[in-house]
Amino acid sequence: TDVEYVKWTQWIFLQLYKRGLAQQSSVSVNWCPALGTVLANEEVINGLSERGDHPVERLPLRQWVLKITEYADRLEAGLDGLDWPSGTMTAQEQWIGKSTGTEIEFAVDGLEDEKVTVFTTRPDTVFGVTYVTLAPEHPLVSAVTSPDQKDEVDAYVAATSSRSDLDRTS
Repeated sequence: TDVEYVKWTQWIFLQLYKRGLAQQSSVSVNWCPALGTVLANEEVINGLSERGDHPVERLPLRQWVLKITEYADRLEAGLDGLDWPSGTMTAQEQWIGKSTGTEIEFAVDGLEDEKVTVFTTRPDTVFGVTYVTLAPEHPLVSAVTSPDQKDEVDAYVAATSSRSDLDRTS
């Protein structure tokens, strides 16, 4: 390990932390028990690690995250005028992840005190909503699953827990 490199990465992290842009959060990650490490989405292929073909599971892990969206406008503006390939520009825009919209709360049938909060860029379409889909790891999944569907839902949750974000959205 290059001591100078570590020194500067630690300094940059501290500057982000002092400005409130680094915080700890529980985040769903690709965990490989055999390798004893978290893997990037690109390192998970069909639920297996790229190195060694070991099973990978999704689980929440407390870690440091950067609030990159706090600088989304500035980062997006910085892309203007760059002579980069379109694929690289698209990747950067997706990494910045800026979306303009609002959060809407939906009541949950049979659970008076529970609400599901969703983000939408199209609040004008809320009157056409007929259902809301929960992510398999959402804490309400077990509470809203009927007894006759429990086995099927549990199997689906288990199957998707080993898939990366990339695989789950494709």
